[in-house]
Amino acid sequence: FVESVLALDAIKTSAAERTTLVMPHYFFCRQDHKKGREPITAALLAAIYKVAGVDNMMFMDIHSEKIVGAFNVLRINTDNLRGSVVLIDEFKKTHVDELENLVVLSPDVGGGGRARYYSRHLEADVAIGDKVRNYQKKFDDKQGVEHITIMGDVKDKNVLILDDIIDTASTIIKVTKTASEKGARKIYLLATHAILSGSAV
Repeated sequence: FVESVLALDAIKTSAAERTTLVMPHYFFCRQDHKKGREPITAALLAAIYKVAGVDNMMFMDIHSEKIVGAFNVLRINTDNLRGSVVLIDEFKKTHVDELENLVVLSPDVGGGGRARYYSRHLEADVAIGDKVRNYQKKFDDKQGVEHITIMGDVKDKNVLILDDIIDTASTIIKVTKTASEKGARKIYLLATHAILSGSAV
């Protein structure tokens, strides 16, 4: 983050007319709303980038559209590129037999829009995971995910789980186990940003 800010400042002070920062994974993107006394870091970074002189930002599957709103207020143009352009075609080519009986599953409610987008292009049904956290545990390696309830039918279906970020992988593990327990036939995973912290692999 600091290096990108310093680079922007150097470019801007060298009389560049416009600057575009390509940032596939936006730092602190999950800190996009107020929780207790925690900062809204995603919005703060947008303000810092504005001061550093950025005119355009390019992301890849940004975690929340609320972050785009923070840039819009600061009059910074944004482009949120979708990984689906590549991922959907790749899945269609490599899993032809699974397309007929497919359900696209979002691990949480926030990813529902993404799941619906994929389902339209794959001509599949949609299921949504309702994630319940224990916030007393949020700083441990499991991020406090207690259980996931799946809304939708996955029994005897091929399930494609979609996520934008895999960090500790606790959510993916929980939703995979839940789908398996509910009778899913085969389970696949597509994700854009594989951070894979600690023992995630």
